[in-house]
Amino acid sequence: ISVRNILYFHNKILYQNNTNNKIVIKKETANYINNCLHECAINGTAKKLNNTNIYICSKTGTTNNNTDAWNACYTEKYTIVTHYFNYDNKPLNKKISGATYPTLINRKLLQYLYKENI
Repeated sequence: ISVRNILYFHNKILYQNNTNNKIVIKKETANYINNCLHECAINGTAKKLNNTNIYICSKTGTTNNNTDAWNACYTEKYTIVTHYFNYDNKPLNKKISGATYPTLINRKLLQYLYKENI
């Protein structure tokens, strides 16, 4: 698995990988990781992603001092990471965690990217 390209606004290419792929992890290990992260998207902290018809793997996170919250999720076609924070590095509202706004933002992005499947 490798990053083929990174796109930003209006599908402009930010990065293009033209190298040959090489195996860096066993298929069984990748399947195990995918299953664990899919469970997070179905029943765990990223369960707000569960209302789609696509196979999603996800991980949420929040720092101990609550200055950062994030959600990283991926499908067969896309990888999305949303990092939520204050520019002044002050703690976020106590109701905000990786399971809230970052996951909801990623859900909206996935709904847009997969509008025909949702």
